[in-house]
Amino acid sequence: MGLVTPLGTGVEKNWAALMSGRSGIGPITRFECADFPSRIAGEVRDFVAEDWIERREIKKMDAFIQYAVAAAQMAMDQAGWKIAPEEADRVGTIVGVGMGGIQSIEQFHTLYRESRLRRVSPFFVAKVIANLAPGQISIRFGAKGVNYTPTSACASGANAIGEAFRNIRDGYQDAVIAGGAEAALCGLGVGGFVAMRALSTRNDAPERASRPFDRGRDGFVVAEGAGILVLEELERAVRAEGQVLLGWRDVPVDADMPMSPAVLAKKPVIRQVFIGRGADVIVPDALERKLYVIRKTASAAIQRLRLTHSREYYVPSM
Repeated sequence: MGLVTPLGTGVEKNWAALMSGRSGIGPITRFECADFPSRIAGEVRDFVAEDWIERREIKKMDAFIQYAVAAAQMAMDQAGWKIAPEEADRVGTIVGVGMGGIQSIEQFHTLYRESRLRRVSPFFVAKVIANLAPGQISIRFGAKGVNYTPTSACASGANAIGEAFRNIRDGYQDAVIAGGAEAALCGLGVGGFVAMRALSTRNDAPERASRPFDRGRDGFVVAEGAGILVLEELERAVRAEGQVLLGWRDVPVDADMPMSPAVLAKKPVIRQVFIGRGADVIVPDALERKLYVIRKTASAAIQRLRLTHSREYYVPSM
């Protein structure tokens, strides 16, 4: 597992922040936004690209690609795995991205307006297209299997992990480097959500602004970062004697996210996974002990399933 988030760069920093209840949301410092009604975001504040990427390669990558490559490096390091040439075709890379390199689009559009093509970098396209997140990861680690980017707004990373799971389950790949990445904290990226009136304006209490299940919710909070997992077929993972963090049997995907627990529990896509396939989620002991508290709103949906179907479900986080 690899993480680059507003809580810090690295799994250890994120875990420590979560356990201490620290929020990663704060005032926007990346650009001038005094005239924006929403002036808070989840900025990655401690990331140093040179710690993870060769200097000559950085200029080819927008921030979202840099975050993805760094998180992938962490995940591969934890897995203790170097892809051998004979297995490369069976190792894929799937990374979900919502908006792509909008920071670079904003930057180069300004340069184009000022000087036409003279200052547009030959790396512009490679910096902004979303599938260069998995592309750069696969180049770095020699993964030659499936390689693409699901784009489904806030669910892009989760859907990428679901796609990776299905590729392994259905026998197309033995392992997949998968996750999500985003870096849209620029005037145009945040401004677009401001124009939609979609963002929280709780500027005086940024650490309390992200409250998706709260009656007083006034919008969401935009953030940036990356999270990458190394997914492997179970027998392969056991043979490799690596550190197995989590296992599961299926992943639900559909077109919407209902907020009502009563509606959520009735949705066919949820019932298909928890009931039709008899799925159970395998959670390591440490997570089972520490992450047993979830929001009442979300747990109501799971409780409904428990009452109807006598299986045990472990939900590490919601």
